[in-house]
Amino acid sequence: KEEIVIPKSVESIGASAFFNCYELKSLTIPEGVSVIGEWAFCNCSNIENFSIPDSVTVIGQYAFSGCWNKLKNITLPSGIKAIPDGLFGECSHLTNAVLPDGITSIGDHAFWECQNLESIIIPEGVTSIGEYTFVGCTSLKCITVPKNVTNIGTLSMGFCYDEDYNTVKVPGFILRCYAGTAAEQYAIDNEIDYELIEDNLVGNLSIRTSNDADLSETVITAIDEDGRVFNIAFTPDGKFTADLPDGKYTVTVKKKGYPARRAEIEVGGEKPAELDVQLYQYGDGNHDGNFNMKDIAIFQRDLNGWDVEFDETVVDFNGDSRKNMKDLVTMQRLLNGWDVDLA
Repeated sequence: KEEIVIPKSVESIGASAFFNCYELKSLTIPEGVSVIGEWAFCNCSNIENFSIPDSVTVIGQYAFSGCWNKLKNITLPSGIKAIPDGLFGECSHLTNAVLPDGITSIGDHAFWECQNLESIIIPEGVTSIGEYTFVGCTSLKCITVPKNVTNIGTLSMGFCYDEDYNTVKVPGFILRCYAGTAAEQYAIDNEIDYELIEDNLVGNLSIRTSNDADLSETVITAIDEDGRVFNIAFTPDGKFTADLPDGKYTVTVKKKGYPARRAEIEVGGEKPAELDVQLYQYGDGNHDGNFNMKDIAIFQRDLNGWDVEFDETVVDFNGDSRKNMKDLVTMQRLLNGWDVDLA
């Protein structure tokens, strides 16, 4: 059968459910499925690109291994906490795989023999990379390993096989890593070319709010002139550092319930770039750290044409970049304890 649409009532796809379904080309997994069992779609060699819904939180080992003929792109759902062993082993046409930020480990043989995989971003929270994880990824010429990785398995990356199936180094491969980490030691032990990363963006993030702010919910990203996105590591004390190539960036700081703040920076030279960003909660138009009737009164005057100092970005609740009575009504409801959907 070339097409399978899994019913919406299904919550779990069992082990080896579609094993060796060579003719399968189209697959629809509905929202509501939470588990994809081990070997579930193994050797579905003609399956093309498909979506895994965000409801999936567990994927078993080798679930998509051997989907080698047409599978090119895959994005894993945000609820996944670990990449299991052999997940995409021998998916030789896979060129792009997006890993969720919440994962902490990448298993053995996870991308084994993915010969066309060109790039991979390992999330900052990963602490372990298994054995032979990227072996045979001959198109993967560079991997950046985060600081938090403390365990790297045997021949995890930078190796492939010759015609006699002997393990050899991938030509031109470079490992980007931080000094004194497991990744640097892996490169030294395996005589792999490596490049040390230096933190070259430093700054402080302060949040003014009448409530205790959970800074762990704050996300900082930088976008370069070519549109490439870089995540900036953030610590709860308000400090952050990042490895950014020299160039110009638009930095966005976003916390749920607070309007996004953006700043233009340029990274380069010996002196680290510094970024100081302040977030103000929705409604706090006078920036006194509190949202109260004073803000509403000032906003009403602003709408009536008075010359007042007021941050209009914190009252643009619907994101239309305009201030109007709709925003004032939403502001009043928020202050009165209504359940208002904030971006």
